[in-house]
Amino acid sequence: MTALPEYALPEAARKFRAEVRAWLAEHWNAERRAAHEALPATHRLWDPEFSRELGAQGWIALSWPEKFGGQARSPMEQWVFAEEMRRVGAPLRYHGVASGVVAGSLMAFGTPEQQEHWLPLIREGRVSFCLGYSEPGSGSDLASLRTRAERNGEGWRINGQKIWTTFADEAEYIWLAARTDASASKPHAGISMFIVPMNADGLSLQPSMAMYGKTFCNEFFDNVEVADEALIGGVNNGWNVITGALADERISLGAFVIDAQLLFERIMAYITTAPAHGVPLAQDPVVRDRIAALAAEIEMARQLSRNAIRQIELGQPGVVEAAMSKCYTAELMERLAQTAADLLGSTALLSKDSQGAILSGSVEYALRESVMLVIGGGTNEIQRTLVAQRGLGLPR
Repeated sequence: MTALPEYALPEAARKFRAEVRAWLAEHWNAERRAAHEALPATHRLWDPEFSRELGAQGWIALSWPEKFGGQARSPMEQWVFAEEMRRVGAPLRYHGVASGVVAGSLMAFGTPEQQEHWLPLIREGRVSFCLGYSEPGSGSDLASLRTRAERNGEGWRINGQKIWTTFADEAEYIWLAARTDASASKPHAGISMFIVPMNADGLSLQPSMAMYGKTFCNEFFDNVEVADEALIGGVNNGWNVITGALADERISLGAFVIDAQLLFERIMAYITTAPAHGVPLAQDPVVRDRIAALAAEIEMARQLSRNAIRQIELGQPGVVEAAMSKCYTAELMERLAQTAADLLGSTALLSKDSQGAILSGSVEYALRESVMLVIGGGTNEIQRTLVAQRGLGLPR
């Protein structure tokens, strides 16, 4: 057996999984997927046309309340959808920040006029955002950010710098956290959220290449002017906006355990037939021992992910459980790729386009990407602190 078994799901989630797979078979067939995977790594996962197709199906808004045009599907159905999209490498980044971060914040904190303008665009896959959170010296600790927004008549003037922004060179808008009160008693109390066009006067980009093959950017704000309508959630309420609508993000983060499962299954399929000293690698007792240990770890990661979803379905925040899942799975991806390199030898370290590469270079890429996984979505150090304080009640 080279594939891990699928879980038994509630009937609604099981039927929805079948529906998603049938839709993907038509809209993300082998030919279209191969053409997408042939693109340079910098252009993968960004496909406005695919986002519009998802929007037409109603699936960009599958978790939204019906009053906002959503399908109000359960957390388990959302998890199934995220897992199936990751399973086939579907390109979700065009609408990903808009649907996973911005939409929830607008529904919770936006004015009726802001909701009426932005939510249909997001729901239909017709607008893209990048995240303007991290800054030099202010990564996971957002309360220390220094980009400032100051009143300028009936609008705002923004100055500062953001960093590590993926797809900023493609996105149409940036979801920007800026300081609006430098004298606030608590640093996080003086932050506000803005929607800023990426083509605004005074906003410039400096693209760089990340080790995992994607472009990220520095953004420089030099007296960027925005109208008051760009402010979301009120002045100095940005911290609540950032933290108040994270259920979708927690579900998506939990679903990335499928990446570890798929890589493991590819490795299993390879070692079942790949010879070592005349016999398949899978018959080597050392290999079998390490593979069995990885299988147990992947099952643990799957259970942690499922547990986070169960908590959200029970009406709980699921913050601690999601942090545990993200932290464990990200580090598992490091161990999985490192173990694969140990077992398969130096050819496993060849990139996709190199002569003699095995498994389409997936091990080499997983090693590079795993560095990002322990940082993205909040560093694992931050996740552990969250678990310690909120889950275990330990002091700061």
